[in-house]
Amino acid sequence: MSVQVLLYGKLLGIEEFLFSAAPGASSEANLLAGRSHWVTLLSEILPRAV
Repeated sequence: MSVQVLLYGKLLGIEEFLFSAAPGASSEANLLAGRSHWVTLLSEILPRAV
């Protein structure tokens, strides 16, 4: 039987990361979508690493 541990946490600085503008960015929508994918990956990987 496997045991699953549920964690609650907050990644500080995510809002600044998501909405910071990159110089010369071609499309802000694409930039936001890409950064959102990174945050999703972090939220899946970090609890497993703990």
